[in-house]
Amino acid sequence: EYLMTIKKSGESLLSIINDILDFSRIERGKIDLERRPFKLETCIRDAMGLISSLAREKGLELNYVAGDGFSETIEADESRVKQVLVNLLSNAVKFTEIGTIEVSWQASKKGDGRYEIHIWVRDSGIGISSEVMGRLFRPFSQADASTSRKYGGNGLGLAISKRLVELMGGRIWAE
Repeated sequence: EYLMTIKKSGESLLSIINDILDFSRIERGKIDLERRPFKLETCIRDAMGLISSLAREKGLELNYVAGDGFSETIEADESRVKQVLVNLLSNAVKFTEIGTIEVSWQASKKGDGRYEIHIWVRDSGIGISSEVMGRLFRPFSQADASTSRKYGGNGLGLAISKRLVELMGGRIWAE
């Protein structure tokens, strides 16, 4: 029991350190993005695989749906797309006690071989009040003290995700 506590504490500390390092690199403009071809569906499945054991422990159903059957190879930074997805999925698992988490995506052609990809993560979790919604993507910001005590976290995951998405030319929001 003590060893499991030490292991989980170590993993939690490593996660915080990695978030702080990523945030610091992004803030200083020292993050390099790669542009390589990859299959979006494979990237989404891989991200889901990383959090599937957490979802399974809570008895949550984890699904994905390609809204328009889009299965093209896209060109972007796959590891950063996966990082954003893992952040979003981890939050979904963290704040969902029962039910389902679903990742969906659609693509629309923008011409010249370019696409706009819309990816969303939907869950049956606790929800977010409209007043908190505006603070979601700010660094070190969390819904409230009681939520952070109950669910944990350092308030950097969504801020990092927002910055990464913007660096890749996209937008991120919550509804």
